[in-house]
Amino acid sequence: MGTLATRFIEFCRTLPDAEEIDALPIEQSPALKRADFLLDHRSVICEIKTLETDTTPKFIGFLKQQGFDLPPGQYDVRQLFRTKPNGDQLFARATQLVATALSDGLAEANRQIRDTKSLFGISAADGVVVILNGMVEVLGPQLVIERVLQRLQKSAADGTPYHAHIGLVLYFSEKHLRETRSGDAAVTFPIRNRRVVPIRDLDALAKRFVKGWAEFNGRWYDEQAWDLNAG
Repeated sequence: MGTLATRFIEFCRTLPDAEEIDALPIEQSPALKRADFLLDHRSVICEIKTLETDTTPKFIGFLKQQGFDLPPGQYDVRQLFRTKPNGDQLFARATQLVATALSDGLAEANRQIRDTKSLFGISAADGVVVILNGMVEVLGPQLVIERVLQRLQKSAADGTPYHAHIGLVLYFSEKHLRETRSGDAAVTFPIRNRRVVPIRDLDALAKRFVKGWAEFNGRWYDEQAWDLNAG
């Protein structure tokens, strides 16, 4: 794991009642996969995923194919595609192009949390997935949130939620900073899986995670609403 993941693991170790699963003296079946942490007296299972493959060249190539040969800078991707008659379809294709690793990570995390429940006999625990982006600049918050929400709507063959063991996704990006009067603030977004009924207050847990991570890094913290359709 890279530096960002290492730092986040160190942060998790500082949380009250945190247990790092790999450090626990338990016998694991080869068929079962572990998540990373047990939190809050084993009422929460946390799995950490990192986005480590820079898909920027693919994304830029796709933009050029659609007639967008842009100089370096920050752009509202959805707004760009809205200038095209088939803008929604193009945005969906762009999201699919750059977010395959994100989709695979969510599916794997769901299995790890499910198996961890079985391993520890804690079927009522809530599942939290942390996604860390310290490399993939093109995966801005808008694309990530769009893709995560799409995947959380996926159903299994029997109609139940495909990601039934994930109640909350927390996206932390070190590639997207907001300039404020109090200094730069990294962008973090909590995304609730509305198809899963949580046992505990996951909104409060998300605030604790986000604020704690900011303080761990000596950063300014503020909470603002996010409008996915803005712009």
